[in-house]
Amino acid sequence: MNLFQILEKRKSIRQFVPDKKIPEGDIKKILKAISLAPSAGNLQSYKVFAIKNKDKRIGFAKFCNRQNPEFIPSSSLILVFCTNPKNAKERFGVRGENLYSVQDATIAASFAVLAATALGYGSCWVGSFQEEPVKKILRTKLLPVAALIIGFGNEDPERKARKPQEEMVEYI
Repeated sequence: MNLFQILEKRKSIRQFVPDKKIPEGDIKKILKAISLAPSAGNLQSYKVFAIKNKDKRIGFAKFCNRQNPEFIPSSSLILVFCTNPKNAKERFGVRGENLYSVQDATIAASFAVLAATALGYGSCWVGSFQEEPVKKILRTKLLPVAALIIGFGNEDPERKARKPQEEMVEYI
């Protein structure tokens, strides 16, 4: 599959085959893709927490907002992307702390989405969750900014409509 096929194939999946584990080799490939993501000054100002334990996935789902989190425990893996703002602040000051570290984490999450899709897994980006309880689950003081729910997709939803390019792009 080439990059454009992967982009076309990627959709948010919210139904997974329960309790089916992703092989460790594929998890390592996804993590490798994350490490290849561009980052400000190549600092990689983020940390990724991989949640494979089902009880921890259930715990994470309890703190998701504004969606039906029932699908989360049936996934195989949750990757939680946290910023490491201190790392970016040392080199780039306030802009690094407040922006670059968030960008680094979200770009890394995007690479994970594409890698999971390329390997044939379904995924769903989750950004609406309660930060403090998630920090406790992860045992970190770092700020969680995105989570990627990954597993063996058990649905093939229609692609949701996208805005026309004319609304999103302005040539100058």
